[in-house]
Amino acid sequence: MQARPGQKFLDSFFFHNHRMRNIISVPFAITLICSSLLALLAIEFRFNPLWINWEQATGNATHFCELNRFGFAIVQPSNTWSNLGFLFAALIILSIAIKDHQHKDRLSVSNYLANYPGFSFLFGFSVLYMFIGSFFYHASLTRVFQKMDQVGMYFVMTALLGFVVYRMMPKITFRGKTFSTHKPIIVVAIIIDLIFNFFLWKININILFPTFVIVFFAINILSIQVVKDSRPIGKYLHLGIVSFLTGATIWIMDMFDVICIPTSVFQGHALWHLFDATAIIAIYFYFRSENYRGFFGTEEVSTVENE
Repeated sequence: MQARPGQKFLDSFFFHNHRMRNIISVPFAITLICSSLLALLAIEFRFNPLWINWEQATGNATHFCELNRFGFAIVQPSNTWSNLGFLFAALIILSIAIKDHQHKDRLSVSNYLANYPGFSFLFGFSVLYMFIGSFFYHASLTRVFQKMDQVGMYFVMTALLGFVVYRMMPKITFRGKTFSTHKPIIVVAIIIDLIFNFFLWKININILFPTFVIVFFAINILSIQVVKDSRPIGKYLHLGIVSFLTGATIWIMDMFDVICIPTSVFQGHALWHLFDATAIIAIYFYFRSENYRGFFGTEEVSTVENE
């Protein structure tokens, strides 16, 4: 019997109840539709100063290389439209989460993201929130969307960190019964998100976010030592790290005008968005390729609490 197109790819990432169109085609189509609608609105209101009465963003908002076109509907076009990469990434993750949730036998799959789609929903909605914040922040350079942009970045890191912690302690035993820790970890992640949203976002992002990233990578390195022989596809992690570091380097060069043509379509900060979107997808697929049966044993599915 001939295998379906893309079957090897589907099997590699435990997409047993998925089709290629659900993973790529549908998110791409939705991204294209949203992009078209936003483009039509941008053309319609191009010369309208939509944000003139809004509180202006502070900090490094106007320090990016791209020319600030105040008085137009979109103040920083390249930095704005490049955020569509985050929309595409979010829709891919959310479409996977939906199909996983619909899979009645998902606990028989040897992958934690497939077992518990709550992590994918948390991650996908965090990326979607960051897309909305960053898109309208660069379009408007207003305070409210600047906050959404910053908070969204923390949301994404919290979702990733929560899953990494789960991998290190996927279950607990209480009174002779074994339970999955996925629900309490997701709840704690949401509480941390709320703390970031109401309090911690006020801390200088140039200090807090790099610190958060360092903590994430430190805990991830620790988890690699704890969670051994999981057999993930390492090239996706490498791609994620390289993409993030490349994007961060370009962000720094853009901020300090090392490479800067203000009126060019090609902007360093826009590339930072695209590299980050690539890193998000790569890291998600890295975790999605993990086969925990190799190190936790076949009894894992039967002992955890069903969702």
